[in-house]
Amino acid sequence: MKNSGALLQKLKQLKFRYRKAYIDKYLKRCPQNCCFNHQEVFRSGKKVGLCRFRPEEGSLWEVVLCDEETTEGLKQANSCLHFSSRKSLEELNEEFRKFLVSSTIGQIAYHYKDVAALMWVLEIRGGEWALEEEEESAPSFSKEEESLSERG
Repeated sequence: MKNSGALLQKLKQLKFRYRKAYIDKYLKRCPQNCCFNHQEVFRSGKKVGLCRFRPEEGSLWEVVLCDEETTEGLKQANSCLHFSSRKSLEELNEEFRKFLVSSTIGQIAYHYKDVAALMWVLEIRGGEWALEEEEESAPSFSKEEESLSERG
């Protein structure tokens, strides 16, 4: 059987891994992560993502389909010069931290079963271990991800 120190270290590793995955998910270049993307609802009820980027006065502007449901929309987001993340790296880190601090063990288990299991074994209540880790280093990201977070 592992000692509590080894289990606590595993819990820290899981927290780091899940935080990095959460941040990667929301900094990824896809239509729903761009601050200019807007879901337009048509009479039929169908939602379609459109780019709402407005260029400078006097320049030509056209409606651009940028929808996560289409291959073209995903290509558009990947190659768009105006892509800007909805949230910054700091905002995403804070969201993840707040979730861990304010959630019950059941809410954490819904998203992260292995984290909740370790918390249960170590008899840690939701949020207690997250507060202790306040100064833990944040995940490292590529230069592109960092520049995206600074622009958004």
